[in-house]
Amino acid sequence: MIYQFECLKGHKKELLYQSSDDRGCETVVCKCGHTMAPVVSAPRMISYFRENSARVIDNLNTLDEHGNEVPCPPLRSNKDYERQKKKAGVTEAGSRMGEKGVWI
Repeated sequence: MIYQFECLKGHKKELLYQSSDDRGCETVVCKCGHTMAPVVSAPRMISYFRENSARVIDNLNTLDEHGNEVPCPPLRSNKDYERQKKKAGVTEAGSRMGEKGVWI
């Protein structure tokens, strides 16, 4: 799941956690030095990814052939998001019923 964090100065950061149990294991610190808290928002019935509102998910960065971190490009669609998750080698936690190797 993707969570948004915000510091006292209004800086925002989005992080991807494989499960909700992972959230809160580490303190999120902003580049300005303040700690960040999760932003609570009501669910909206609109698309998370929109062409006019690109999202950058900080912990979907990848490594190049020299081991340098390559930042996640702006994601404008669910297809971009799925492609970047595959490139980073991560999947979302959750129900995987029906997939090979999953017991019922």
